[in-house]
Amino acid sequence: MANKLMKATARQESVVIFGCLAAVAVFQLWVSRGTLRPAFFLNDSAMHEQMVRFATASLRGGHFPMSRWYPGLDLGSPQFLHYQGLAATLGGLLGLVVSPNLVFRWSLYLLWSLWPLAIYGAARVFTFPRRVALAAAVIAAAVVSIPLVGYEIGAYMWSGYGIWAQLCASWALPFAWAWTWRALNDRRYTLHAVFFIALTASLHFETGYSAFLGLALMTPLVWSAIRVRVRNALAIGSGALLTTSWITVPLLLNAKWAAINSALVNTGLVRGYGAAQNLHWLFHGQLFDAPVDTVSRFPLITIAVAAGVTFALWRWKKYQPTRPIVTLLVVIFLISFGPTTWGPLLNLLPGHADIYFRRFLLSVHLAGILTAGIGLAAAGDLLERRVLPFFKNLVTGAPMKPAKIVGWGAAALALVAALATYPEIENFGNVNESLASAQVAQQNAAAPALAPILSYLRSHPDGRVYAGSILNWGANFDVGQVQMNIYLADNDIDEVGFVLRTAALMEQPEYNFDAANPSDYAIMGVRYILTPATMTSPVPARVLMTSGNYRLWVIPQNSYFDVVNNAGTIDANKATVGQQSLAVLDYGLIANHNDYLVNWGSNALAVQPRSVLKGAPGTILAASPDLPNGQAGVTVSMKRSGVVVLAASYDPGWTVTVDGVPAKTVAVAPAVVGVVVPAGEHKITFVYKGFQWYWLLAIVVLIGFGDAWRFSRRDR
Repeated sequence: MANKLMKATARQESVVIFGCLAAVAVFQLWVSRGTLRPAFFLNDSAMHEQMVRFATASLRGGHFPMSRWYPGLDLGSPQFLHYQGLAATLGGLLGLVVSPNLVFRWSLYLLWSLWPLAIYGAARVFTFPRRVALAAAVIAAAVVSIPLVGYEIGAYMWSGYGIWAQLCASWALPFAWAWTWRALNDRRYTLHAVFFIALTASLHFETGYSAFLGLALMTPLVWSAIRVRVRNALAIGSGALLTTSWITVPLLLNAKWAAINSALVNTGLVRGYGAAQNLHWLFHGQLFDAPVDTVSRFPLITIAVAAGVTFALWRWKKYQPTRPIVTLLVVIFLISFGPTTWGPLLNLLPGHADIYFRRFLLSVHLAGILTAGIGLAAAGDLLERRVLPFFKNLVTGAPMKPAKIVGWGAAALALVAALATYPEIENFGNVNESLASAQVAQQNAAAPALAPILSYLRSHPDGRVYAGSILNWGANFDVGQVQMNIYLADNDIDEVGFVLRTAALMEQPEYNFDAANPSDYAIMGVRYILTPATMTSPVPARVLMTSGNYRLWVIPQNSYFDVVNNAGTIDANKATVGQQSLAVLDYGLIANHNDYLVNWGSNALAVQPRSVLKGAPGTILAASPDLPNGQAGVTVSMKRSGVVVLAASYDPGWTVTVDGVPAKTVAVAPAVVGVVVPAGEHKITFVYKGFQWYWLLAIVVLIGFGDAWRFSRRDR
């Protein structure tokens, strides 16, 4: 009889819990509906969606996207190598079946909407009771912070930041932490931990950093079993390093050629906001309960986090699963202060120079959500087992019967949390849907006028397009709510102006682009200028066409190629290329067809000029650029020795032949690729050959998984 009662209670509990999870999912799906509108993106999603389209095109042509030249932004780069490309590659694979844009939008929609289910599942893997997992899942849909880079709706929606790769990794990190905790206690779960750590790191580098950090922080938390845990940790760590080698090895080998974002490097976006700011946000409820609008919000989640920390410390010795959550919350929160607080001390962290420390707030959110679940469950248990029975006895004199469904107190408090926070989230979703719908109407209204311009640019890919940037008149040159330079990228038009989106060496020089300097247009291969019809060209150019409210200009002498004299050398590296570009983008130098060769890797800032000649050393006879396929050909007639320049970011993967004979590429200031050729007529072909050893690293990955599997199967 007792067994039947227990089974019936368990079934009732399951129905209630899964009903609540379904309700949370439906709420999320409704709130996020604006994401499915076919509105061009105005944030990082424009880049991510472009990457998915590029991956589909690459796979359709039989090429692996990770080893190809990505031409669309910042004068091109091996984007899938320097930037996490697994999610875009998987999206591109699905794009072979349906539209890649459709794949991107639906993945963004479903990954965010159903993310609370991942929280529930990870909490259960941590061995938390169902009531804790349910409370955490409810909280997961309601977090909002001031920085808007964590597990929150504003980080991902159309009107938010659009950090899609991070969203993909947000599904893997909770399980990476949970299975790591289980595997440290029991080697049978080693393969699980290795898989999810590797998956997290492959989907998003900085989120993957938190996955590895979790392994380091969790290992010493049960000191009585430290020898076993260290042994298991070494197996997990070595397996994870092997299985992530396919991204880390190419990344490290090519780190010299990935630019540092000098425009942001000294800001809080990279260095962290510091202890004072982060603590202010925490204690004023703005790290978990920031207002969606201007109206203040009751810090319910912050209070639940505090309750969870209190419970974890109180039950530290007797209830181990709370230890990793609180430890991760506290330590990663401290790390998120960044060099702004810790200064050189953070040099102890591997790869510290390439970390955007504010992104650690994402991991703080994850640990905080789980901690809040613990806090709500603990408060619910107190309500269920102590408070209500006390008042029942006080009023009736009879003890209260045990609840038929265990954990109803926690579920009730989770419901209160939802009622208190979800209306604001819904309001954000309504605004997001309204803005996306308005964008669709606005871009449809502009489409007839822009169609002939886009058609011409696609059929005459002889150079890039400039439509301003966020730093000048381009900030107010929009299609609806989307800046024109981003709109061009959304349409896969090779443009200059959508800045700071890749690790290309020309990223910083592009940021320093002077719209009034004709030399900048020449060195960056800008042939076309798109302006409002009422605006004149910022540099000498000829009107090509006017359509509606838009005017397209052409600079006839500009193309993807140029021929210049060798004016000497200039020192630069990935940290100084932006600063040095200011000395190179000079009207007199490039206007007279002179440019420096770059002494790449030097820490100095020296310029060694040679005799400056006036006039180009040769002329371009014919050109056949095909940067989407990583190649470009040109025929030149040289009256004297000079440098033939291709307006593409320099990378050692670029190869060149002169009249069919292999030659050496050179870096031409600021950081484009070129080749020195003698006098005479020559046919030159540039071809990009990316990292070629992925097949070998795939074997290493299999070895890593194999070792983890064998370790998990070994007799204790």
